[in-house]
Amino acid sequence: MKMRATMPWFLRTWYVEKLAGALKRQPILNRAGMAPRHHWEQQHILMTGLHDSKNTLHKCLERGDAVVRKGLEELTEHGVRFSGEAAPTEVDVVIFCTGYKQQSSIVPPEVADMRFERAGNEIPLYKCMFPVKDEHKSLAFINMFQSATFLCGELQGRLYTRVLKRHRDVLARLPSEREQAEEIEAQRRTLGLRFLDRQQLRGQHGTDLRYYEDLTTLIGCYPSTAALLFTRPTALWKAWLYQWCALQYRLVGYGRLEQSESKLEELYQNHFHGHKTDGRPMKGPKNREGLAGVREQLIQFALEGYLNVYGWLRWGGTSPVSTLLVRTPRIEDGLTANTRYA
Repeated sequence: MKMRATMPWFLRTWYVEKLAGALKRQPILNRAGMAPRHHWEQQHILMTGLHDSKNTLHKCLERGDAVVRKGLEELTEHGVRFSGEAAPTEVDVVIFCTGYKQQSSIVPPEVADMRFERAGNEIPLYKCMFPVKDEHKSLAFINMFQSATFLCGELQGRLYTRVLKRHRDVLARLPSEREQAEEIEAQRRTLGLRFLDRQQLRGQHGTDLRYYEDLTTLIGCYPSTAALLFTRPTALWKAWLYQWCALQYRLVGYGRLEQSESKLEELYQNHFHGHKTDGRPMKGPKNREGLAGVREQLIQFALEGYLNVYGWLRWGGTSPVSTLLVRTPRIEDGLTANTRYA
């Protein structure tokens, strides 16, 4: 999990596009006029077939069950008219998918301009939570952008309560107003470069795992290798190689839970051996076991580890050693590399 997360997004894109075979069905979409003009991680990743693998978008297009039409010109009483057509096409239902905008009109613009009518879709909040002005730090926005919703809400709530507390031993100290403003601007430029400068994608901070590492560093619960070795060495494997979840941010530091390690072990067993029913494992493991499974994991870790080290040596950023021992760079640290690639 960590190896993939510390790779620059453009290296992850190259890995998916060239090696993982994720685009092997892309020609089907291309023939339907849906050829992308962007790379893998420069737009929302859309998934199809989760509810029914026999009726994916690709299969529906091949069978003729779905038809792609472009150039909507007009809505009529009983249908829609496309460009180049004199007569409208009758339809039963029209579903508008016009995008979205993060907004909160109840907050005065002098505190944080989150009005719907503001230009663009910027989020002028530190960590997408706090107004930059110190006198308004009692105000925070929770889950105001696209993220891993429940995990993000918990971590933001934990950070907010720490900021509200005024005791020196538990106070999560935020940077100066100048530093906060500089980080917001750096993130704005980075997201603009990566996501083709589309305004509706300016709230994608929470799609990068480094955002959660920033939050947990401020909270004081980031499970760095050093913290785990000195305070909870038995949890090292669970923090770095288990499935990413909120329990990993309960292993060390502020808010540590003693039962988090055993709960992570239960999640691991469920993930690899099926959920337990009446105390007995279900038949049919979800992942390959034995030597074949070990071999596949070793190959994956070796490849991702090589790409991780090569990426940071080639494109800059924090050195692989400090990345492993302390934490990965913040989301805006890859601005120069993003500029070269974009």
